[in-house]
Amino acid sequence: DKPPPEAGTADNVLRAELIEETLASFGVDAKVVQINEGPTVTQFGIEPGWEIKTRTVIERDKDNKPVIDKDGLQKTRIEEVSRTRVRVQQITSLANDMALALAAPSIRIEAPVPGKPVLGIEVPNASKSLVTLRSVVQSPHFQRQASKSKITLALGQSVDLAPLTSVPG
Repeated sequence: DKPPPEAGTADNVLRAELIEETLASFGVDAKVVQINEGPTVTQFGIEPGWEIKTRTVIERDKDNKPVIDKDGLQKTRIEEVSRTRVRVQQITSLANDMALALAAPSIRIEAPVPGKPVLGIEVPNASKSLVTLRSVVQSPHFQRQASKSKITLALGQSVDLAPLTSVPG
C-alpha cells in the first residue's frame, strides 16, 4: 500500500505515510495514491476509503440453536451491514491537524483535483526550486501551445511540473 514509484523524494514518502497515519488516528480511512512534487509545494493525491458498519451475529446450527465453542461460549461472527465512501468533508475538516502532524505552517486541500478522482493535499516544500522562464518556454507543452496561438504567455510551472501558460481568448 505504498505510493507509486512516481513519488518524489524519500521525504515525501514519509510525509505520505504521516498523512495516512494522521487520518487513521481520527478514524478516517484514506490512502495516498500519488505524489506530485512541484517547485514550491508537493501535492499528495488522497483517495478516500470506506466507512464500514458491522454487527455481531451469533452463529446457529441447522436447528437454529446457537453454536457453542470449546470454552462453552456462543460462537459469533462479524457481518458487514453497510459500506459507504468516506465523505470529503471528513478529510477537509482535519486540515489543521494534518498541518500540525506534518510540521507545516499551512496546507491547502483541493477537493477534488480537477480531472482526477482524488483530493489534493498541498504541503509547502522545505526548499523551493527555481523555475526559469527558459525552462517553461522550451518545454514541449509550451511549444504546442505557441504553435496554436500568436500570443502565448509563460506563467510558471504547476505542482505536477507542467508549464503554466496563458493563451488569450
